[in-house]
Amino acid sequence: MLKQIKGAIRDPNAAWHMLKAQRHKLPWGDRQFVHAEEFRSDSEKGDYVTSIAGILGTQRSFENFKRDAVYRRILEHVSEREGAQYLEILQSRNDGVLDTAIDTVLRLDSVGNPVKYRYTGFDSALSPTTLRYVKVASDLFGLFGRDHARIAEIGCGYGGQTLTNDKLLGFQHATLFDLPVVNRLIRRYLGSVILDGAFKATTLNEELPQAYELAI
Repeated sequence: MLKQIKGAIRDPNAAWHMLKAQRHKLPWGDRQFVHAEEFRSDSEKGDYVTSIAGILGTQRSFENFKRDAVYRRILEHVSEREGAQYLEILQSRNDGVLDTAIDTVLRLDSVGNPVKYRYTGFDSALSPTTLRYVKVASDLFGLFGRDHARIAEIGCGYGGQTLTNDKLLGFQHATLFDLPVVNRLIRRYLGSVILDGAFKATTLNEELPQAYELAI
């Protein structure tokens, strides 16, 4: 708690998000749910859905959503040390994925105001969460190659992996399956950038079964 207070003093945005996180814990807090109780996922049982509704409520909240204390319990919680480990793996593979990422998703990584750290050998600070997305893209490249026509992703957060895959692997169309309110965040996030391919954010109940070259 002391560490959080010190961080709040240095960063007013952090103070704001910390207060929001505490408000959700109160018995009269306005939690929101999508599904009936028996069908709720682990992420939906907490404050995840409520935090996303708040993120979408104002431009300021969206511009800083990657620092939201409640949201970071589910996503955007990769540590500086874990980011260094992902970098080490990517450098050892030498598959070209990291080089491309430095010129694309890592260089232009500003939407949502992510937490970034300085890593030895790199001119700019990097987000450890985005480094994880890059590492996953490298995994997929090693297993399945590039340039897939149609892919599906289930449980998509804000669309960070989709953006990374678009720039590093290439796809014609990605269908993203998540909760309705999460899909609103995905559309807003991916709508803030220019993709090489196209995407659709939807729910399992809104899509008929179809074939995909790759499912994540």
